[in-house]
Amino acid sequence: MIMFATPAITMISQLRRGRGLSRSASQASACDVVVCKVPLSLKDQERYCLRLLLLHVRGATSYNHLKTVNGVLHDTFKAAALALGLLFDDNVWKLTLQDAVTLHMPKQLRELFAYICVFGPPTNPDQLWTLFKENLVEDYCLHLHNQTGYCCKCEGYAMQDVQNILLLHGKTFADFNLPHPKIQLPQAPQYNEASELLLATELRISLNEQQQIAYDTIVSAIQNQASANPKFFFIDGPGGSGKTYLYDVLMHHVRGLGKQVLMSATTGIAANLLNEGRTMHSLSGIPVPVNEISVSRIKQDTVAGKLLHNASLLILDECTMTPKYALTLIDRLLREVKTTKVAEKNVIPFGGKVFVIGGDFRQCLPVIPSGSRTDIIESSLKMSELWKNLTKLQLINNILSTDPDYSQWLPKLGNGELTNQYNLGEDLIEIPEDMLCKDCIVTEVFGQRFNIDVNDKTNVNKASSYAILCAKNEDVALLNSRVLDCMPGEYKLYKSDDSIDVDNEDECEHYPVEFLNSVTPSGMPSHILKIGTIMLLLRNLNTKQGLCNGMRLIVTGMY
Repeated sequence: MIMFATPAITMISQLRRGRGLSRSASQASACDVVVCKVPLSLKDQERYCLRLLLLHVRGATSYNHLKTVNGVLHDTFKAAALALGLLFDDNVWKLTLQDAVTLHMPKQLRELFAYICVFGPPTNPDQLWTLFKENLVEDYCLHLHNQTGYCCKCEGYAMQDVQNILLLHGKTFADFNLPHPKIQLPQAPQYNEASELLLATELRISLNEQQQIAYDTIVSAIQNQASANPKFFFIDGPGGSGKTYLYDVLMHHVRGLGKQVLMSATTGIAANLLNEGRTMHSLSGIPVPVNEISVSRIKQDTVAGKLLHNASLLILDECTMTPKYALTLIDRLLREVKTTKVAEKNVIPFGGKVFVIGGDFRQCLPVIPSGSRTDIIESSLKMSELWKNLTKLQLINNILSTDPDYSQWLPKLGNGELTNQYNLGEDLIEIPEDMLCKDCIVTEVFGQRFNIDVNDKTNVNKASSYAILCAKNEDVALLNSRVLDCMPGEYKLYKSDDSIDVDNEDECEHYPVEFLNSVTPSGMPSHILKIGTIMLLLRNLNTKQGLCNGMRLIVTGMY
């Protein structure tokens, strides 16, 4: 019997032989077969292609058998899968870039090339680069030489731009067999220490009493960083209590001391609100999803590892959505990058780094698919062994809300202190009548009929400042359709799939085109759009430019 073992299966087999438990082939039974399901991603090309080949090549006897197509032995599983037609070729990416050349500037073209590499990925990215490099470097040629035409220096600058985007996704040119950029990548940004310290002093004046206590406690820990005492802080505060403002003051103060600060958040939108913020997954190399056996992809001798080693303060915002396993992984990572000797073992939590997390447990907890309340609570940060090393700093006052009644009502809601006079149960609350809509919520928020002029920035900003939050996708779809009805202009229909890929062609008759055109995957937008429709980006493309999951975009044209 042929078994295609994963590393875990191979390890189990070696352990069995080491204990003298191996059996001869004649004695093998069903119990010797170890089944190990490993989730595979398109980004892990070879393993993904191996899985495709195992599904389509019948009676394979060896890896070379799998890689042999029409008598030709290919070097990789990916090449064999391409020869069998199991993967798309790069023609779709060529057409995409050809369209982009006529519509976009070189800078946008470079961004698109990087996103194709990360989310595609193409089979031969080096050929794509060679094919379009004159378009990719055009702006640098005009800027440096005041003329069009390719040169190695311009290509180096263009490659540097693409590399910077790849680094945000934990990738480099080497991952795609692309040549390394010929221009030295920039180091960590340098700041004017005197200006930063002066700005921190000016901002400190506006801190309230609770913020000042938190500030003094954290700054004291930074100044005494050589001590072995834990330096793990949790800033507990509801929305509007001034957590982000406190982070900014701390950041400017630490930079004024000539030290580095790394700002991160659980989600892309939250990271975009921070000064030079990054997602937790990008900064710490945390995989998605994260579990108890997850390992960071960041190593001690890498650029990312050295950046963590040199940081004096790390801040993680919206931490309540973070599962406890991520905290354990960050702790292990910071201990490793802080260790200077091979045989040395760092036992100080987070490697002695000052680590500040902030959030509000009254809001979103970790998302556990199909999980019960017990599962969600069990996965939260408070269940982590590291939580006992934490110092809690609390912010109470809501400094953003101008409505005193609302400011008092909101904390009671979060603390579970609200009751209702009808005894409807703990899952139902009574909302004050003056907080309810008097009419349809769509017209209450957007008006009876509104027009978004995509060429008027003020108009766009005003319209995009409105939002209706819903708990269920079906409510979102209903309200979105009502919003579109209120907007002037013609609808444009974008149909969904019009074919189905099955082994048995007779099954295609069970799926008429009308049905396929109507299919809308969960979480995806409606088929019907209008000019001025506001949509959400569902990917973290480039958090430094604000292109992250949850960013709102507006439809300016439909083709």
